[in-house]
Amino acid sequence: MTKKKKYAISIISIVILLIVGIIGWFVYQQVQPHPLGNKLEYVGKQDYGCLFFCDSNPTTNYYYETDMSLDDLEVYFENAQIVSKPVQTTTNFKNDSTTLSLIQFSNVKSQKKFVLTYYSDGVLLAKDNNLNVSKKHILMVDSKDYNNVFSSL
Repeated sequence: MTKKKKYAISIISIVILLIVGIIGWFVYQQVQPHPLGNKLEYVGKQDYGCLFFCDSNPTTNYYYETDMSLDDLEVYFENAQIVSKPVQTTTNFKNDSTTLSLIQFSNVKSQKKFVLTYYSDGVLLAKDNNLNVSKKHILMVDSKDYNNVFSSL
């Protein structure tokens, strides 16, 4: 095989890999999460990060609306145990603020830990992220934790 043929095959292979990678990325971006039981309704997602020259890797936050209180949420995931009590902090949205709570769970089956973010006033978060909500609270699930959260139901 000549050098020209090897070079051409290399270039074609790289182009094919790039095309497959780009198609795979777009398919991945269109994946929608499954519902998390009957008390958490999926209302949207936010993609952030990138592959090159960013401060974070690409990931997605999934948002679910709910009427459950923080105490109800702590017992909602039957196959998970709370690792630590919720850590509460205040976050600002334009002219308002709301309390968000970070709750760390451990999946009983896999022993993998995951963190859920619970917004006490989901309407503020919804306005800030263009989500259409009808319930009071919002739960945020990182896509990296999603399968672990889903298997904890």
